[in-house]
Amino acid sequence: MADSTDYQRLRTAVGGEPLPLALVDFDAFDANLDLLLAAVRQHDKRLRLASKSIRSVPLLRRATERGGDRVVGLMAYTVPEAAFLVEHGFHDIFIAY
Repeated sequence: MADSTDYQRLRTAVGGEPLPLALVDFDAFDANLDLLLAAVRQHDKRLRLASKSIRSVPLLRRATERGGDRVVGLMAYTVPEAAFLVEHGFHDIFIAY
């Protein structure tokens, strides 16, 4: 859990940037993904990431690369979103809705 020191550090880091903006803690992102991948490996399963939950091409790429052969592809929200993801080099996209 972040404390006021963390908040001030982050506020200072983005102080001059135009809002809105996104700030990602890569250590936390990777740790959460590693927990998910450990569960996937433990049950000998594979994972399809939902692009609806990760609305960033660089983060989707980071997650798919980190997941290696355990990440089979992405689940997109719409056909246009799936086309956008294909244009950005993703494959094996399931359209969920």
